Amino acid sequence: MTYRIFFILIFAVANSLHVFAYNTNRTILIIHSYNEGLSWTDELNSSIIKTISSDSAIKPDYRIEYLDSKHFESPEYFRNFARFFLSKYKNLRFDLVISTDNAAFNFLTEFRDSLIGKPPVVFCGLNYVGQIPSNFTGIMEDIDIQSNISTILNLHPQYKKLYIVTDRSITGNIIRENCAEIIAKSFPNLSYEFLTDYTLSELKQKLTTLQNNEVVLLTTFNIDKEGNQISYDLILDEIKPFCHVPIYGTWDFYLDKGIIGGKIVRAASHGELAGRIAIQILKGKAVNEIPVTAGPTEFVFDKKIMRAFGISHSKLPKKAIVINSPYSFIQENLQLVVFAFVIFFLMLVVIVILSKLFSKEKQIRKKEQAFLQEIRKKSIELEGALQLAEKSNQLKSAFLSNLSHEIRTPMNAIVGFSDLLISNYPDQKLGEYVSIIRSSSSQLLSIINDIIEMSMIDTDQVKLHYSNVNVNKTLDEICASFAVGMDANSKVELKKNLPPGKGYNVYTDEVKLRQILTNLVSNALKFTERGFVEVGYSEDKGYIEFYVKDTGIGIDPQFHEEIFERFWRVDHSDLSLFRGLGIGLTLSRSFVKLMGGNIWLHSEPGIGSTFYFTIPFKKVISAVVPEKDNDKVNLDNHIILICEDDENNLYYFKELFSKTNTFILWAKNGNEAVKTVRENPNIDLVLMDLKMPEMNGWEATKIIKSIRPDLPVIAQTAHALIIETSQLTTKGFDDYVTKPIKKTELFEKISRYIG
Repeated sequence: MTYRIFFILIFAVANSLHVFAYNTNRTILIIHSYNEGLSWTDELNSSIIKTISSDSAIKPDYRIEYLDSKHFESPEYFRNFARFFLSKYKNLRFDLVISTDNAAFNFLTEFRDSLIGKPPVVFCGLNYVGQIPSNFTGIMEDIDIQSNISTILNLHPQYKKLYIVTDRSITGNIIRENCAEIIAKSFPNLSYEFLTDYTLSELKQKLTTLQNNEVVLLTTFNIDKEGNQISYDLILDEIKPFCHVPIYGTWDFYLDKGIIGGKIVRAASHGELAGRIAIQILKGKAVNEIPVTAGPTEFVFDKKIMRAFGISHSKLPKKAIVINSPYSFIQENLQLVVFAFVIFFLMLVVIVILSKLFSKEKQIRKKEQAFLQEIRKKSIELEGALQLAEKSNQLKSAFLSNLSHEIRTPMNAIVGFSDLLISNYPDQKLGEYVSIIRSSSSQLLSIINDIIEMSMIDTDQVKLHYSNVNVNKTLDEICASFAVGMDANSKVELKKNLPPGKGYNVYTDEVKLRQILTNLVSNALKFTERGFVEVGYSEDKGYIEFYVKDTGIGIDPQFHEEIFERFWRVDHSDLSLFRGLGIGLTLSRSFVKLMGGNIWLHSEPGIGSTFYFTIPFKKVISAVVPEKDNDKVNLDNHIILICEDDENNLYYFKELFSKTNTFILWAKNGNEAVKTVRENPNIDLVLMDLKMPEMNGWEATKIIKSIRPDLPVIAQTAHALIIETSQLTTKGFDDYVTKPIKKTELFEKISRYIG
């Protein structure tokens, strides 16, 4: 007898352990009212599963069903679904059931007991409900109509009328009754109209008639008056092109599709709250201890749409969530601003060194004193500029443009005389060297432009400047530029892999293409100690695919995305990534995307890297028109006044006109220019520098035009980055050329007026 009792106890303990082990796995049924693929349903499902699965004490086994009540809603359909459900799950016991939206709740209310017994039910997303059955709890969907109307009136104080879009569904009827009740109680003077009994076509036509200062509140329009169904996800795609007044909404599936925003019901919030309630029940808490609660709503607004209707961020409710906010360059990139000032300081140092090389000792001291005074003056100006930069990032562009002027003025002489050497001294070897000088000078100008364009990228101000480009020639010049600076004992070979012949001619932005290739080749040479760096390209399916391959240190695959982010670079010593001031790859990626291409890499540590990028292959259809021989432009016996304070640039102009029998007069400042025009009534044209001592070109041109309104004045400027053509022509100039000045462009414009 004792043995029998002992074995019974052992059996009972083993059975209880079995039950305990079994209970660690929980079978959960999630039944959705709508179909899979609907954003609201998918977001609820994902949030519920994510929340429950985050609790390591629960091992859930999910079974998920979709009633698809948006497409099938007859009583016979639900009875058939119940029979299918019973056949499918008759041998399965559920520990918990979660239902989303009203159709699933009603289905469980009617069929739960006969299908699956009485497991606890957690519901969410209910718009309306009668009596809640026992062992049910969950979240009601609280559409905050009052907060939405209050927000609309606050953001649109000059409104004329509010149009509320609803349908004749059960949800739509309840929302409409709720709206009418709230408006009568809280907004008795509100001018409004319900847009309910319309077909989709009629609703679109109605929206086209709305006038300025009228507003739309979209609640639900999923069934039109003829019974046609429209998906939550598609209704805004249908009506937004026909509505040119502000639209507000109440559910998150309307966000980022054209509504300004509102007090929003978010599926993720409902799913997360339902998941938390489910965890409590699965851990033993009684259903009747968990009260039914109203679901959360949040103020959410779309910055992009707000900007389109001139709505200020300061008027939004407190703690409002704003999506699609623009990137703030100054606030997020203080390091880049500091970097710009460092570049400015270094360029000033370069100017000092050059002045020492080309001036006498006394002149050096005099210029050094003036230079130091200018630094003090600039320091004061920059201190004020920093304060203004906190209010507007436009100051950054103005500062960098001034820096561009200081570079472009001396570069005008460098590039100009390089062109003269090429045309007047056809020696092949000398021509190659001068071409490299000219190409390198262009690259220096590109660096200054890149600093400016980095700031302009964030405000969508970067523009493409297309021209006919020979790809082989471009790569030859880039490689030649790098080859000149390479050590003769270098263990790295710079190779090219180009198509035979003259290669491809494409229509693209040559400056940005050169900068991308220069950045990639420069990086490859920097991180390659031995082996080779190879650059090449090929044509593939309407794109030109470039590559730069090296046998350098390589990059760990985990950093292949981060390497393109701002201020990241590869450290040669330990191959780790750290923040710095490098912008080459970031700028290259921005340029590639702007040009319509893509950029990526293949790399392994210790083996090497290959960077690839593509640009659209826009073929050059017509042949490039050869440059005219401007030495033969008929300028005989014409008098041109050159207003220029830089003697090197004056000398360059004289060389340009040396074969034209043109009489040249010179004025080194604005006062002399005005005086010369007064004393020489036979002057045919004026070339006016904008930045001169005593009197600048703007003031001088204004006076000259008052003396001789018919006298053509062509501006020569290094400020082309920020001065528009319209500004020049409205200030009295007839035309303009930018530094470095191209001979062909200059003579073409002169001949337009006096040639």
